[in-house]
Amino acid sequence: MNTAGQLCLSVLSSLLALVWGVEPLGQGHPCSSLVAGVLYGSFSLRDVFPTLASGCSWTLENPDPTKYSLYFRFNRHAAACRAFSPMVQSLDHYLANRTCVPSEPRRPEAADLCASAGPHTFLQFDKNFVQLCLTDQPPEGAAPVAAETLEFQLVEALLINNENSSQFTCGVLCRWFEECAGEHCGITQTGCVCPDPAPAITLFPATPHNDSAPYSISNVILSPAEDCCVTELHPKNAIAIAPRDVRQAEPEEDEQKVKTQRPRSADQPGVFQAQTGDPAAEEWSQWSVCSLTCGQGSQVRTRSCVSSPYGTLCSGPLRETRPCNNTATCPGELQRRAVHGLWEEWSPWSLCSVKCGRGSRTRTRSCVSAQHGGKACGGPEAQSKRCNIAVCPVEGEWLDWSPWSQCSVTCSGGTQQRQRRCGVSVHGWAECKGPHSETQECSNPDCGGDGKWGPWNHWSLCSKTCDSGWQRRVRMCQATEVQGYPCDGSGEEVRSCNDKKCPAPHELCRDEHLESMTWKRASAGETVYNKCPSNATGSASRRCLLDSKGVAYWGPPSFARCVSLEFRYLHLSLREHLAKGQRTLAGEGMSQIVRSLHELMSRKAYYSGDLLFSVEILRNVTDTFKRATYIPAPDDVQKFFQVVSFMLDMENREKWEDAHQISPGSMLLMRVVEDFIHLIGEAQKAFQNSLFFTNNLVVTIQREPVSAVSSDINFPMKGRRGMKDWARSSEDKLFIPKEVFTLSSEESDDTTYFVIGTILYRTLGFILPAPESPLVISSKILTVTVRPLPKLAEPMVVVELYPLLNGTSDPHCVVWDYGNPEAGTENWDTEGCQTLPSPAVHTKCLCSKISTFAVLAQQPKDQDMGPSSMPSVPLMVGCGVSCTALLILLLIYAAFWRYIRSERSIILVNFCLSILASNVLILVGQSQTLSKALCTMTAAFLHFFFLASFCWVLTEAWQSYLAVIGKMRTRLIRKRFLCLGWGLPALVVAVSVGFTRARGYGTPSYCWLSLEGGLLYAFVGPAAVIVLVNMLIGIVVFNKLMSRDGISDKSKKQRAGASLWSSCVVLPLLALTWMSAVLAITDRRSTLFQVLFAVFDSVQGFVIITVHCAMRREG
Repeated sequence: MNTAGQLCLSVLSSLLALVWGVEPLGQGHPCSSLVAGVLYGSFSLRDVFPTLASGCSWTLENPDPTKYSLYFRFNRHAAACRAFSPMVQSLDHYLANRTCVPSEPRRPEAADLCASAGPHTFLQFDKNFVQLCLTDQPPEGAAPVAAETLEFQLVEALLINNENSSQFTCGVLCRWFEECAGEHCGITQTGCVCPDPAPAITLFPATPHNDSAPYSISNVILSPAEDCCVTELHPKNAIAIAPRDVRQAEPEEDEQKVKTQRPRSADQPGVFQAQTGDPAAEEWSQWSVCSLTCGQGSQVRTRSCVSSPYGTLCSGPLRETRPCNNTATCPGELQRRAVHGLWEEWSPWSLCSVKCGRGSRTRTRSCVSAQHGGKACGGPEAQSKRCNIAVCPVEGEWLDWSPWSQCSVTCSGGTQQRQRRCGVSVHGWAECKGPHSETQECSNPDCGGDGKWGPWNHWSLCSKTCDSGWQRRVRMCQATEVQGYPCDGSGEEVRSCNDKKCPAPHELCRDEHLESMTWKRASAGETVYNKCPSNATGSASRRCLLDSKGVAYWGPPSFARCVSLEFRYLHLSLREHLAKGQRTLAGEGMSQIVRSLHELMSRKAYYSGDLLFSVEILRNVTDTFKRATYIPAPDDVQKFFQVVSFMLDMENREKWEDAHQISPGSMLLMRVVEDFIHLIGEAQKAFQNSLFFTNNLVVTIQREPVSAVSSDINFPMKGRRGMKDWARSSEDKLFIPKEVFTLSSEESDDTTYFVIGTILYRTLGFILPAPESPLVISSKILTVTVRPLPKLAEPMVVVELYPLLNGTSDPHCVVWDYGNPEAGTENWDTEGCQTLPSPAVHTKCLCSKISTFAVLAQQPKDQDMGPSSMPSVPLMVGCGVSCTALLILLLIYAAFWRYIRSERSIILVNFCLSILASNVLILVGQSQTLSKALCTMTAAFLHFFFLASFCWVLTEAWQSYLAVIGKMRTRLIRKRFLCLGWGLPALVVAVSVGFTRARGYGTPSYCWLSLEGGLLYAFVGPAAVIVLVNMLIGIVVFNKLMSRDGISDKSKKQRAGASLWSSCVVLPLLALTWMSAVLAITDRRSTLFQVLFAVFDSVQGFVIITVHCAMRREG
């Protein structure tokens, strides 16, 4: 068939698929889907099954079966039942890629939803998952499924919190319960107190005009037309309200009525209360003193409504009044006024009359007899109301038997089976009595001729777990008329198994107790699972590995499936906010969730699983803001981006690597941030720009009209207030000309504004899954997101990215491909972005699409720059030679200290100690950067000793100046020397650590001051000042020595000249040594800097010992 024919067939098949509303399998929609976080929803056949085929499933998750119950209402549709025969089953576990295979035997708890003849089927589940399956599909050539069938609301799902259910969910469940309250109902219990379906009785007690009206016990709310209502005193779970225009009672009984709050939803047919009571109302106060001392008075008690954090409204009265019947008769009224009979308090409600099904509860009261001809008590002496507890389960009814299966053999005698299932709509999930399968004998014509072998049985288990065991299987010879053994060959087979060698002792990881968890012994390559620590839920894992010598050792534990209890509680609080019907309440609740998450993330005490959980929380928050059309406050927006910044800290790099083993969380976080940016941008005014700065990202959001974009896009915008140092000094740039933002006429009619967002990620390149070696992300990551997305006819987007890693080669520009679900090398694509030649250090890119940009480069293959690698050979040689020379000098001085003791000798000893300490710390910082605390301390002390060496050179120059002017007061001068040599460096380091809070002292690559943020100036600045001051002092001393009216004392002149000579020789060499040391530390791949440091450091040691020992001139 030619190409044109194939194209016509593909187009025809697509049109047929659109007409039928059914997509072929494997073309864009999965056949199995899992839904979580649904509190209530109504779903059509198209919503539930994007692909309508036999075996497709839709699974709903119950987050906690011990706390929640899941209810289903299946609306029967004849056409859907005939075409697909839907079935439902409850599961303990869920397999993502497993479909409902119609050929497999159905589970005993599976229920046929179309077996009942009624219009609805109500079901209740208490397991982790509920799966809806299609067991049939229309045959080929059948008429397409009607659109009315696809849009029919087939399934309704409801999730009830059995401990604290809301009014809305209770209202839905109670309406379902009334529909299925007959004989056949699958709902066995409810987590709510449902209203009495009987109509409400008259709301007022007996009066002279209505003697027979009893007290109302209905909890049905009539819809009043005004704001104030009148109610009676009722039990805690019963409320009856009447409008004010109802006929009022006599004045003497009107005091028994109290005013209440307006109901939360006046247009609802009833109030549905959870069994836990009203959490927002305080306890009742004590009854007040009777208003009269004689005759008939009244008593009052009150309570107040306390607002909960989630805005729960109180129900019921806030004030109650009752009569107080004093037996004392007022003087003078004995003959004039009669005392009517009065009812006493109602007794408590009795227990339900039945244990299951519909029963009744009663209560009684007694009447205080009338006096002096008064009226007797009116109204009933007893009251009753219905109680609806669990429906009485009845014995299940079996459905029809399935057809008999095929005979187990093709000839002679065999067996066949058939099965039946328990009907779901007739037994309330009670078990059916009797077997669910039957077996009978079957006979076929006798096998003629030679015997035939039957099928092989399954292989038995291996006899050994290692070191070559064996397995066995057998087959049976089918019966024939030939006597003897008619089948040729053997009826048994044996094969070897588990040929791998049993692990040696050194290939086993022993039991280990780590982080309050015990890891059992395992062999190399085996993964062990354990419970998470006590402050988290889930499971932790750890793998036994082999090192390069073949010795087993435990790898680091993985907490990617552990979620802290605080994050779990925050997620439950999020679900409670989602259950609120009002959009404003849901939006305010999401803002509270953001603030709580910001507080949790700022503590920096969480697991890798918490990072993935936080991404999911941020996604729910963004979706809720979008659905509720709620715009958060600017402070909440800043906290949202601050949460993302906390998550992208370099301290979390190992946690992200652990989390990426189960989910590409960092890639999902990028998408959430972009969605949130567009949510904020849609609420901005035209031409408005918003900027947000954090420690790890910079975000700008602007809204421009489609008709005329005001100016070109330049990012980042320098000089803004609040900008972090790393962003201010960043050399990364973005330029998008305004001509890019054009749309077609059709698209321009649909939208009027562009929302443009740009994000510069400081650390995301280290957190995303690393590309395949030797490629590495060598720059920051810059994201540009525009909606609606313009189509570029030619490359016009210019991106300049500065390298973060030194020693890399072959940089090339790449863009992120969001279409690939797996995060890794495959997501970076060079198509649509070309690398321009640039003489500068940065990489310049010209791109024809708007996306996420970065630079990939190749790192050297011959060096392993892991965090625990040993120092290079040049560093060790240079430090070793220098330390040896200085130690020799110190030993010589110690031997002859009595003869050479002087201020200059004391300065020299301290100077040598500072250089020795610096060399040792350089080696320590290069050999151990795994511990962040140790690396930070190493960087701080290295900063201190580097500055101290410069300060002691300055001290020697100061000493020569004092010798010239003749001021040599020994004790005072020595104290000032110590303050300058050790005190000044300590002050500089203390101030630097205090301002930066030790941030920048140590990086993942080296233990020295970070090159970003300007912290390096805390070393370069003081060192430059010391060198300048030293030069000025040297010039002054030199002029004094060379002038005619200078120093006349030859010893002082000799001492000053020796100090000046030492400073002039040592200071330049010291500056070159530490400069090369800084370059060698920060760029460990550069051999040139390491060799230079080794040369300068070695020469420095020999020069110091030569100047201060061999060429020493004064005593």
